[in-house]
Order: sequence, then structure tokens, then C-alpha cells
Amino acid sequence: MAARQPARASHELRKAPLSPRYRWNYTTPGGTTRRNGYHANSAARALRVSWPEMERIIADALDEKPETLWPDRYVDGVPRKYLPRKQAGG
Repeated sequence: MAARQPARASHELRKAPLSPRYRWNYTTPGGTTRRNGYHANSAARALRVSWPEMERIIADALDEKPETLWPDRYVDGVPRKYLPRKQAGG
């Protein structure tokens, strides 16, 4: 039986496809965040955790929509972070 590969974090899977897109636009994630008044490492944080404002900044720099880059974080164009939580027990 083959050994199971450890599960990769979802941000690792998204990080690789973003790098070539930034190179194509002659910019970097850190440069994008600094131009918008954030720390250079803010883009890395947005890859790890949901941060809708930073996701929008990154998506704008890549001429994409945030829901295209992070489909698991959005429902009908609205960040999951801002949706009401389901009540337990009805």
C-alpha cells in the first residue's frame, strides 16, 4: 500500500498559481500591499486567513475577482466571513 501524502494547507495550493501572475504584471505581492498602505507581509496573511479587503486588493492587481481566486471563501460574491452563522438547534 502506498504511503499517504500529508494534507496540504489550502493556502499552499493557491500561493503557487499567484506568483507567475504577479511576474506577468511586473509587480510583487509586497509591492501591491505597500502601495495600498499595508505592510509588505499582509499579502501572505491574506493567503492564510480570510481577509476580504486584502483579497480584493490582490485580485485587483491581478485583474481578477476575489471569488475566482478564493472560491472557498465566498458565497455568491459575499465573503463567508460576513455571512450570518447558522444557529444550532433551530
